[in-house]
Amino acid sequence: MGLAAVGGAWLILLPAALLHCDPADPAIRLRAWPIVAAGATVFGLGAMLALWSGARLIRDGEGTPFPLDPTRRLVTAGPYSAVRNPQGIALVLLTSAEVLIVDSAVLWLLPLFAVLFLVALAEPFEDWEMRRRFGNSYDTYRARVPRWLPKRLAGPA
Repeated sequence: MGLAAVGGAWLILLPAALLHCDPADPAIRLRAWPIVAAGATVFGLGAMLALWSGARLIRDGEGTPFPLDPTRRLVTAGPYSAVRNPQGIALVLLTSAEVLIVDSAVLWLLPLFAVLFLVALAEPFEDWEMRRRFGNSYDTYRARVPRWLPKRLAGPA
């Protein structure tokens, strides 16, 4: 329930507020169909990554992606074997998809806000919390798996 509220805030409420405050035109206009199709593809990839990584947290971690009901075990399988923050990547993909689909300059703030939130707030808290809860296991995982770019994209470690 809480996770749906957080996702709804990022993907519905924040874009609606930005569009409402757009001085140019608060109306929702879609871009040309090839760009909308590309946006729908990016949205689908982001949604699949969010669902896959969330399912791994629930199944393997015996918790949820929601910070108020965290995992009880460190999850290092599935998308977490390639990157430490697949849910953050999914958020950036989803907000970027909205920019591709809806023709509004103000929506370019969505992925920017997502990255700022993830780097300035979520990242330091996550590192502190994971070290507190999982200790050396997290440090070993952290040294082995990059935060943002999967190993194949990040190059040799």
